[in-house]
Amino acid sequence: MKRLAFAWALTSIACAQTRAAPDGPPRSDQPFSDAQIGRTYKDSKPGTIALTKAPAGAPNVLIVLIDDSGFGQWGTFGGQVPTPNLDRVAKMGLRYTRFHTTALCSPTRAALLTGRNHHSAGTGVITEIGDGYPGYSGQIPKNAAMFAEVLRQGGYSTAFIGKNHNIADWETSIAGPFDRWPSLQGFDYFYGFIGGEMDQWQPILYRGTTPVAMEIPKGKEGDYTLNDSLADAKAKGIPVIAYGAFLNDIVNFIIIALVIFIIVKIVNKIRKKDPGKKDCPRCLTAIPIAATRCAACCADLNAA
Repeated sequence: MKRLAFAWALTSIACAQTRAAPDGPPRSDQPFSDAQIGRTYKDSKPGTIALTKAPAGAPNVLIVLIDDSGFGQWGTFGGQVPTPNLDRVAKMGLRYTRFHTTALCSPTRAALLTGRNHHSAGTGVITEIGDGYPGYSGQIPKNAAMFAEVLRQGGYSTAFIGKNHNIADWETSIAGPFDRWPSLQGFDYFYGFIGGEMDQWQPILYRGTTPVAMEIPKGKEGDYTLNDSLADAKAKGIPVIAYGAFLNDIVNFIIIALVIFIIVKIVNKIRKKDPGKKDCPRCLTAIPIAATRCAACCADLNAA
């Protein structure tokens, strides 16, 4: 037993001797160049702790991502949807006409937030169908830092408000991991939802990584929606840089309605016409020639 203990002691000493001697004490991440270090505290003077601040005159930055839409929808870029407020903002600045989207929300958002090709940001597809192929995991790597982290380290306060569809599906649990949530990607504050879509009246929301209920102002019960809550969150205190993504439900509704209308129209054109029927002018449903009211949409055919 004594031999074993002695052998262990010799091994420990040998290992300690082979370790590289540290090059002085651990260094601080700040130089403290104005600190004076004497033999005692009486002849020593602490240095100044530098606070990182944005440069004087640094602009506030607000980025708004309108999800699942294209240039052709908004009046600002020649579309058919009137957008007077966006038009007013556009007249005060520049309109870029060669911004390239990826035709999907998660990849476009990953490219916008990191300034990289969406495959370099690990988001070749929406996060729910991420897989093990390079560039398609739905996991934005740490070497693809978001611009929010760069600005945060430069003294900006940052916030993310709205839809976050850039967390791998298996990392959206309330138990984490939270490595790829906004709070650990450069944003000091996050208020919104995780995933591709959300209920407008009873949303599942997070503040940071904590689940929270939507606060409905008194007197607005029944009329207050998620869009109102997100807009109010921005208005209550926009930090120096803020990123917002919302309104996707409205746009999705418009797109779905248009798709259904086109499908119905195509189906009615290619089907064989029944000589005893005619198309309702409102919903295109085939109805008897003698009918005075459509059974599908109740349209008054006499009024037409």
